[in-house]
Amino acid sequence: MGKFQGKRVSLVKKLTIAMTGLVIVVVTSVTWLSLQLQQQSFKQELEQQANILLETLSIASAEPLAVSDVQFLTRLMEQLGTAQILVSGHIYQSEGLVIADVYNSDIFANDIDLKPWALELLNSRKTRFNWQYQNQQLLGGKAVTFNGNIVGAVSVGLATQPLENKMATVRNQGLIIAIIATIAGAFLA
Repeated sequence: MGKFQGKRVSLVKKLTIAMTGLVIVVVTSVTWLSLQLQQQSFKQELEQQANILLETLSIASAEPLAVSDVQFLTRLMEQLGTAQILVSGHIYQSEGLVIADVYNSDIFANDIDLKPWALELLNSRKTRFNWQYQNQQLLGGKAVTFNGNIVGAVSVGLATQPLENKMATVRNQGLIIAIIATIAGAFLA
């Protein structure tokens, strides 16, 4: 029966292992919670930025869309492109055709087919957001109204790379704290 008993672990070692494990669990939990809160906060902030851009773009493009002033809309989008604020940006006609692009001033209405995103925007009076992690952007869009009628839509894409950078920083800080806490816990025990 004696050969089936493992080595006895002293009480000090058991306490050390338990306390170190507890510290690791607590630090991991706090880090995970912090990551979630940071991510949620950044998402809200980015959606607010997109909403402000969409509102401004919607107001500026309403009348030109109503009268089909493609030159003004193209210049408007070129200015946004020059400022390098957006990852992507489009102005759509009421049929869903792109008539102005933030980085391509040579777009004509007949060159681009109907887009499901544009049609979704045109069929709703709400601002829409679509998180595209594979493209590293938040795509936001809304219908543009003039005199109560939907005359087109606008969409903007904002980079999500800052979110990923913040998340990596918080994760790395959490790992460093966990390692330091583990070493300190083992040393103190």
